[in-house]
Amino acid sequence: MPEASADYSAFISYAKADQKKAQEIAGSLEERGFKCWIAPRDVRAGRPYGDEIIRGIERSRCFILVLSAASNDSAFVAREVEPGGKQEEARVPRARRQC
Repeated sequence: MPEASADYSAFISYAKADQKKAQEIAGSLEERGFKCWIAPRDVRAGRPYGDEIIRGIERSRCFILVLSAASNDSAFVAREVEPGGKQEEARVPRARRQC
């Protein structure tokens, strides 16, 4: 269940092939004062990775998906999108390239 307050403005979901673009998006948002959750940077050491992903989603006000052919084919992204889609907050898809 989502926690009462969001610690992050956005959770950024991406496929490994899109990591550089995801980091650029996070950097751009953070330069503008929006705190982002992005793996692996925000995964706490010694914690189960999957649990940390869910925690990041729950503690974020919105979910940003770096949409690409790679993210469409990623089982990991699909698992992130499912819990992200259950929240009532805004979703902001960001297309990197045509799929």
